[in-house]
Amino acid sequence: MPTPPKRKRNERKTLTNRIDRNYSTYVRRSDANPTTGLAKCYTCDHTAHWSRLDAGHFQSRAKLATRWHLDKGHPWSGPQPINCRAQCKRCNMRGGEQYRFAKAIDQEFGPGTAQAIEEEAAQSCRRTLQELRDLDATLRDLVKDQDRRHD
Repeated sequence: MPTPPKRKRNERKTLTNRIDRNYSTYVRRSDANPTTGLAKCYTCDHTAHWSRLDAGHFQSRAKLATRWHLDKGHPWSGPQPINCRAQCKRCNMRGGEQYRFAKAIDQEFGPGTAQAIEEEAAQSCRRTLQELRDLDATLRDLVKDQDRRHD
C-alpha cells in the first residue's frame, strides 16, 4: 500500500511564525545599543543583552491589528515598533506591566498614543496571504539591515 503524500504546511502559519521571529528580533535589536547589544527593559530598569530579553506587547499578540505594529519612524533609524518593545522576562510574564507600558508609550510618543493603540487593537483584522508575504519580506530586510549595522 503506497504511503499517503505528506501534507504541505499551511503557508499562513509558516509566514506567521517567520514574521513573529523576525519581528521579535527587530524589536529587541531596535531598543539595543548597536555596539554593546545591551537594551533596557521598557517597563523597568533591568538591562540585558537584547537576545536575553522578550519582545513584550502592550496590546496582546492575539489582537492582530497591532500584533506587528510599526510606526513610520525616522529615515536614519527605520520603522519604530510602538506596541511591542524589549522587555525583561519578569515584566513580560507579569502581564507585560501594561500600566507602566502605557505610561512609557505616552511619555515617549506623546499623550494619547497608548489610548490610540488600544483603539486600533480593538479593530478586526485579517491579513491576506499577500499582505503577510509583503510584511515577511519587509521584516527580513529590516533584520538584514540591523545585521549590517550591528556587525
